[in-house]
Amino acid sequence: LAAATAEPVQPAPPSAREVFASVPWWTRGTVTLLQALSMYLLYFLTAWPLLLMVGLVLAFLAGWITLVDGILWLVVIIVLAYPAILLLSVASKWLLIGRYRPGRYPLWSFYYFRWWLVEHLQSSANPGWMSGTPLLNVYFRLMGATVGPGALIDSPHCSAFDLVSIGRDAAIGADTHLLGYRVEDGMLIIGGVSIGDGCYVGIHSALGLNCAMGRGARLGDLSVLGDGQSIPDGESRCGSPAVPAAVTVPHVTARRRWTFLFGLFHLVVLSLLDLLMLIASLPSLVILVIPILNGSMIGILGAMLLAGPLQDLTFCLMSAAYRAVVWHRPKPGVFPVDSVQYVRKWSADFLMSLGRSAMLPLYTTLYLPPWFRLLGARIGPRAELSTVWQVSPELLDIGEESFLADGVVIGRRRLFAGHCQIAENRIGRRTFVGNNALLPVGSSLGSNSLLGVLSTPSADGVAEGDGMDWLGSPAFRLPSRLKVGGFTDAVTYRPSRRLYALRLVVDGIRIVMPGVISTGGVVGFVLAAFALYLRWGLVPLILMVPVLSFAMAMLECLAVVAMKLAFMGRFRPVIKPLWSLYVWANEAVNGSYETIASGALAPLLGTPFVAPFLRLFGCRIGRHVFIESILFSEFDLIEVGDYAALNIGSVLQTHLFEDRIMKSSYVRVEAECSVGNHAVVLYDTLLQSGSKVAPLSLVMKGEILPPSTRWAGIPIGAHQG
Repeated sequence: LAAATAEPVQPAPPSAREVFASVPWWTRGTVTLLQALSMYLLYFLTAWPLLLMVGLVLAFLAGWITLVDGILWLVVIIVLAYPAILLLSVASKWLLIGRYRPGRYPLWSFYYFRWWLVEHLQSSANPGWMSGTPLLNVYFRLMGATVGPGALIDSPHCSAFDLVSIGRDAAIGADTHLLGYRVEDGMLIIGGVSIGDGCYVGIHSALGLNCAMGRGARLGDLSVLGDGQSIPDGESRCGSPAVPAAVTVPHVTARRRWTFLFGLFHLVVLSLLDLLMLIASLPSLVILVIPILNGSMIGILGAMLLAGPLQDLTFCLMSAAYRAVVWHRPKPGVFPVDSVQYVRKWSADFLMSLGRSAMLPLYTTLYLPPWFRLLGARIGPRAELSTVWQVSPELLDIGEESFLADGVVIGRRRLFAGHCQIAENRIGRRTFVGNNALLPVGSSLGSNSLLGVLSTPSADGVAEGDGMDWLGSPAFRLPSRLKVGGFTDAVTYRPSRRLYALRLVVDGIRIVMPGVISTGGVVGFVLAAFALYLRWGLVPLILMVPVLSFAMAMLECLAVVAMKLAFMGRFRPVIKPLWSLYVWANEAVNGSYETIASGALAPLLGTPFVAPFLRLFGCRIGRHVFIESILFSEFDLIEVGDYAALNIGSVLQTHLFEDRIMKSSYVRVEAECSVGNHAVVLYDTLLQSGSKVAPLSLVMKGEILPPSTRWAGIPIGAHQG
């Protein structure tokens, strides 16, 4: 009788190793060859703007075209190029994939290759530039998604478009993932995402596979709706994993929308801002081209040193001037997205997002706070700002001696029901905001407090009190926290003038070095292109552009490897205060890696070719690893086993800066493990063979995940079997 009533035992899914072995060797080899050949197209897409810019400058300096002609050509290129690349990504999706269908597809299969190429062409098109505008709705529809009238999409992170449905007047927050795919167990798994009419999804959240939100449902900031889960009509969920909780947005009255008109308005402004960025880069390009034309080696070396800092300075002044004219001293409040006020806000944010790339060497240095102050932020003395990705400087108040770590999001605009909300954010004195933490619009933190990694404060305002430590989503207060000691204020908060002066020099090197490397790549590209043109003519030169682009990108990457070896040698676990040469040199290496190497290696993600370069940096990477994220820092402290998977946006965090003391150690990911999108794995952790970390989860320091288990949550604690 027991045998008759027992539930049938479900067979365990095949392991990543077994899936890999099931794909014929000739299929894997052919896919690898096709990916290698695809680099020709991907690196052409990265190189053509440089080729055109250099060509226009050379033509002007040589007297072949007038300044007016050059400007007109530049305007035409800017106006037409971006739509053309977007249409290329749309065409590639329909030609290579057709319609996405739910299913499980082995890695390194032909379907995987088609998906991979479409993903990279989409990424090259920069659809994120349209975030928060009606233009992104049009792009989603062209890619196959169902998008209702009046929807607001502030995130480009979508892949399986045909399986994504966004209802009328729904709102998707910034940097939220509605990917429709994930890689684990050696499989590309594709599923649907359904968001009903009038739904709200917060900032930096994640929607799993085959999940659904009913009409008027809400999902809060830094929250995840897991695979197969749903939110009934009118209900709210918050946190990772999501639990029933109130998600509050201001009440607004419905109004007539002018979507088409303001879509055109955004397109015009986007083109003008793109032109503004190119104009800001012209001084650097001119001082570089002139010595090349004159054949002056000393001039070229001088230009290599000056080009990067000059571009940083030009962009600093240009962005400050733009915000002073267009978005000066905004008042907190709520306003329609179909308004000139919103377009002004959106354009200021867009310029700030472009600045994250243009000004990346400036981040984490002593030179960053003055720029933020120039943009309108109120920043106290000796405050430290790392790579703060999304911020509204005019409404930001940071107390003295506070610390904002990498990837922090502060006061990002909130879109909902056809409206935008902005508000002030305040951070008290000596407060630490951890990596990838989120401080929503209007939220504040008191003095001597801590907001942990991948965490957001409670929505009830309690976090504004002093001396509080918060962790998680939904947040909970830490009753006690082990603090790293052994260092005085002289090397943590209040350095001597000598230390301050020394750091100014090292931070200056951090700013200059990426410019030297990238400018050296430009010089090499221009000289090689000119030599090809003289020897074989224009058509062979155009055909060789992708080869030159790839060669220069790899040489730039090797230059960063050499810089890492010269500055740091081999990384080992350490405990160092903020005001120490070790920390500054480490940040200089990280700055060049993030500015130069990450971009150079981006086309290689999802291929077998990225692992050898990561090994050159010092990472221990196994065989047949799927790598879609290279958000690493202390490379020698990272170990990833055979057949593992690192999904998009996942972070292997080998150090933290709590209490202004850097502590670094190992992160070990064993064979056949997977780390989900948006997930963070802290140091001193071990993911044993076959263990899985769900999307938007946090693995705390010292955790050991047992083999073949799945974990979720911020922090992890929800063992899912």
